[in-house]
Amino acid sequence: MERFRDLLHNGSIGKRVQYQVETLMRIRKEEFKSFPALPEELDLVEREDQITFELTLDEEDLNKEEILDVFRYDDEFEKNEEIWTKIKKEILGEEEDSGSEGDSSTDDGSSGTASDSDSEDDND
Repeated sequence: MERFRDLLHNGSIGKRVQYQVETLMRIRKEEFKSFPALPEELDLVEREDQITFELTLDEEDLNKEEILDVFRYDDEFEKNEEIWTKIKKEILGEEEDSGSEGDSSTDDGSSGTASDSDSEDDND
């Protein structure tokens, strides 16, 4: 902040920059009241229901789990993805039938159309 004040007092900056610096200083003086850290529409969990953890990174007994930093190929990716999709639908309350039917009809229609057009091109 001292640097900004020095710039304002020296007058070595343009009028537009001076206005911007003054605006920033005013916002800071008002303690950012017009810029909340968490907008009300996103504050979905009541304060008493929130669970927070304070953790410092220099604790000696911190379980680092460095194995998670290494990529491992999942041979059963599609199977596991279906499991997680079912869990997601259960949590979000989505219907399983509507999503499955829409996905399968889209896949069948698009793949059949592409293969038909390819085979016609080969015959020409």
